[in-house]
Amino acid sequence: MGSIEAAKNQSNLQVDTLDDPEVKASLATLRQIVSSCMGPHGKIKIIQNASGGPITRTTTSSRLFNSISLSKPVLKLVVNSVKSHVDQFQDGGLMACLFCLLLVESSVESDINRSILADLFQVFYEIIDDYLSSEECACKYEMDFSNLDAMMAFVQNMYDSKPFCGLYGYQLEEFSRLILQTFLQCIPDMASSKASFYTTRIYLLCVKHEDMNFSQNLSGLVLEYPELSSLNEKKLSVKRSLDSVDCDRIKVALINCSMSGDVESELNANCEVATGMDPDLFFTEKILSFCYQLVTKEVGLVLCQKVMHPRVKDYLRSKGVLFIDRLGAMPIPYVQDVTGASPIGLLTDGPSDGMFGWLDQVEHLVINNQSYLHLQEVDSCIITLVLATPEDDKLDELKTTTLGVLRNLERLIIQPEVLFGGGCWNTHIAAYLRHHVQENMESIAESHDCMESMVTTAADMFAKCLEKIAMVTSPEGMDHLIDLTNYHVWRVPKGEIKDTSSIVKSSSIKCGCNVFDSTTVSDFRFEREKVAAKVSKFDPTRLNADGISCYIVSDSLAVVNNALRIAINTASSIITMGQFIHDTN
Repeated sequence: MGSIEAAKNQSNLQVDTLDDPEVKASLATLRQIVSSCMGPHGKIKIIQNASGGPITRTTTSSRLFNSISLSKPVLKLVVNSVKSHVDQFQDGGLMACLFCLLLVESSVESDINRSILADLFQVFYEIIDDYLSSEECACKYEMDFSNLDAMMAFVQNMYDSKPFCGLYGYQLEEFSRLILQTFLQCIPDMASSKASFYTTRIYLLCVKHEDMNFSQNLSGLVLEYPELSSLNEKKLSVKRSLDSVDCDRIKVALINCSMSGDVESELNANCEVATGMDPDLFFTEKILSFCYQLVTKEVGLVLCQKVMHPRVKDYLRSKGVLFIDRLGAMPIPYVQDVTGASPIGLLTDGPSDGMFGWLDQVEHLVINNQSYLHLQEVDSCIITLVLATPEDDKLDELKTTTLGVLRNLERLIIQPEVLFGGGCWNTHIAAYLRHHVQENMESIAESHDCMESMVTTAADMFAKCLEKIAMVTSPEGMDHLIDLTNYHVWRVPKGEIKDTSSIVKSSSIKCGCNVFDSTTVSDFRFEREKVAAKVSKFDPTRLNADGISCYIVSDSLAVVNNALRIAINTASSIITMGQFIHDTN
């Protein structure tokens, strides 16, 4: 009998270089898409594939990059590198991508050897990294966790930069307060008996609701429970038993294997079935025998990651045991944290007492016409955060942004340093880089065997890329100035100021991060002006936390530093590659 082999398409290799007009155009297109997403005035992107699939609307990097299809290898390399940053930090993806693209495009237009540029980019990053890590850095400060207004401003800034979340004014303030309150509540106190957790302690539950103010937090874990009607809440009678200290509580069994009885491999065991016996019936009886042991051990709640057989459900129901099946993998670690249970993955042996968990209370909840089970434990710091918006797309956007906010807040506990945002750290470190390179020009040029003019040109190119990032977050129709005292960015309506000497000195005119007003600055330059060959001095004002207003715009130092590193490493790799080869078939 002959076999039929599918005809293979002959490979059609296409070789690209960075100098190809098509590659340049694709880099420019991605840069325009990314830059127009950034900041509170970013444009929402509507994405649909060529086959007419689902539509995605977003301004977040993770949802944007997961929705677009790229054919050019150079673009795939950029996006995949940025994704690695976003997977770790949940924030800063757009900035990392834009900076990388700006560096690549500037390098292509430059006459300097690209290998030398790549080496110099690494030197510039080390200069910036050393400055940001030093106590002399004048564009950072330490977040004071006792200053709730400053913490609120940090949270609001992150939501404000994602316009598709739809949070403005009073609603933005209230939602930010909810997020901050939830985060602070989930921090375990020093007296907590639990030393480590499997999760971040905040479980996100997304519901479609017309009013975003319906968003709320609930102590404990809230899981879908379709077994009960969602018409009204029902008072549950849950079997209780005595724990190790004779407290009357609910014993919990957590199962992370199938209880459907139809697949032998799910039992993680080798079993012999007598001739003529139905294997499915045999496995179901094994599971029922396991459930009998749970009942004899006075288990009141069974939580199963996978599917339960209908006979298993009927048996547990007849014994007064609550159960949830089809939990999925994601809630399992949260169940472990709130109950203290260990997952049971083998149903052929009797479970040991140490594998069970405990709860103080289990209640039935109805949220937006959906039935849920509310697992409560007094000593647990696990919290369910209910996110509510009227649209699925907006709900995904809100969830993605909230994950980033919570990740940033958690990182602030470990590294509480933040940068002056609103574009000010960009222009500040650009000025510092120019100054430092000029001060150490001879040693940099000598160590990289290049002319001093090359170092100056490369540093100015690098600094301009940083400054361009600061400009893209502005609303349309604005001129940008940089003060020559602290090197922060200032925004004024286009054409309003013809000469920098005509800027009004007023406490109401603020820089991009709202730290300084125009009365503290002696001189400005337009961003588009050519920077002087020599910077006479670099002596910005250094502020401590006491001198920081609680209404400033700020960015996480850890996120920014890693985003810069990823962008520079990726750009350096790309500009030193000779060819990009891909199969168009």
